[in-house]
Amino acid sequence: MNRSLLSVLAVVLLAACSVLPSSGAPDGAWQLTSGSLRGEPITPAEGAPVTLTLAGTEASGSSGCNAYSGPVSVSGDQLTFGDLMGTLIGCEREQAQAESMYLEALRVVERVRRNGDRLTLSGPEAELVFALIPPVADAPLANTTWQLETLVDGDTAMSIAGSDAIQATFADGSVTITVGCRALVGSYALADDRATATDLDVAEVAMCDPTASTTEDRIVADLRGGFTASVAGDLLQVTTPAGIGLEFRAAE
Repeated sequence: MNRSLLSVLAVVLLAACSVLPSSGAPDGAWQLTSGSLRGEPITPAEGAPVTLTLAGTEASGSSGCNAYSGPVSVSGDQLTFGDLMGTLIGCEREQAQAESMYLEALRVVERVRRNGDRLTLSGPEAELVFALIPPVADAPLANTTWQLETLVDGDTAMSIAGSDAIQATFADGSVTITVGCRALVGSYALADDRATATDLDVAEVAMCDPTASTTEDRIVADLRGGFTASVAGDLLQVTTPAGIGLEFRAAE
């Protein structure tokens, strides 16, 4: 084999290796370990981890205070995030600053490289380095207390204040969802790892405050006609026939 042909093969092999290393595609759950935007460090607040989950063409995670999600495109070592939507929780100043810088960095990164348990997103203006988060085993649907975290309606995601008072439990084919002073009660059936409930009854379990949140009224109205639910790790994803989504997390 002549020298010129060897040189061509070497260039081809180097180009192939530069796309993504043999450790695989970037899909997975990741936690930010370091980052910078236009020369300034991105420093998450203590106790407020910044995370990124990549699953095909979908991206989601926590920006340190709010949850975010949206489309992502990966082609070789090229990566582009689409419009990201997020919840609207008021953040402490330190959290808000780190969150703003992180989300801006996601908008301007252009390349992705995975090296085992390390993921690097980079571009001329930003670099984000993540460590792989070990996968969380699916929590059992039944006999788990699920606490509401997020209400999703179309392109809007809203973190629910006081969501520790909105809980769901499944047991022996029955489901109970407590929403403040009311409870929705009914039965559910399992098929293909999805639970389906229809026509839930509403009962008042405590004296209702006439000035109670209209969000709770809406949740009751959305759920009483039924829903489907599935578990992914420690998250319970509930969808109503109208397309409203509720995300519950397993209580510790």
